[in-house]
Amino acid sequence: MDGAQMLRCMTVALSAAQESACRHAIVPVELVAFATVPDACKVMSTVLPLVVVVDAGMADADHTQISELAQACGAELFDVEAAPAGREFTLRLLEALARAERRRFKLA
Repeated sequence: MDGAQMLRCMTVALSAAQESACRHAIVPVELVAFATVPDACKVMSTVLPLVVVVDAGMADADHTQISELAQACGAELFDVEAAPAGREFTLRLLEALARAERRRFKLA
């Protein structure tokens, strides 16, 4: 199995700038983007992302729905600000990936 295929990040309802920042922060992790929460929820158990990135301004009901499903799939939920940039953002996203990877693969 190709390791890159196991390292997936799902983005949900992000702006183009937010999605671009995520893509640049976690190269070569595969990024799977969805425009809406219902679309993402339909396939999350198949995609099995390590991290699910959502807009910090997402509606509470949508955030709760995506959060519960992410947790059930063993994914880390990551809230992203409106204009993510810089080293701090990259480090936070990479740390979320590392936490999810440790949890999913029981690396301690």
